[in-house]
Amino acid sequence: MARFDTHTLSEPLRLFLAAAFNRQHKSPWADNVADRHAEHGRVGHALRLAGTPQDGFAHAADPHRGNEEQDMIARKLRIHGRVQGVGFRYSAWLEAKRLQVAGWVRNRRDGSVELYLLGEADAVAQLEDWAHRGPNAAYVENVEAEDSDIEDCAGFAERPTV
Repeated sequence: MARFDTHTLSEPLRLFLAAAFNRQHKSPWADNVADRHAEHGRVGHALRLAGTPQDGFAHAADPHRGNEEQDMIARKLRIHGRVQGVGFRYSAWLEAKRLQVAGWVRNRRDGSVELYLLGEADAVAQLEDWAHRGPNAAYVENVEAEDSDIEDCAGFAERPTV
């Protein structure tokens, strides 16, 4: 059986494959009861690396925080194109973590992906720019973006398909 050369794979795919086929390490998605959306009757996982504390997003999830640097903004994006089955949600989570943006991501039955972003204006703008490109395997045709009301969210989560 041929082996993949891991140097040619993207970082999110490499992490996913390592977690899926190497049972010695924990999955990159924490599978804790607290990560499930049972309180809302939803299924799914919060996209968080195992063992990573949630307080990395604490400032992004607090809409009542003072204006130390920038105001908090919320944006809702709808991304169209070849965006499902290509690691878009996981890659969006990685970007959100890097930029310290809170929110959620979910697939839609029409084949698009929906993103809700909450954070400092510059960080949200950077993540919105990333959404126009997406991960390497994605082909983004169109992005619909609009301002949104601030929702209470801690961290960045995957929501079920609607």
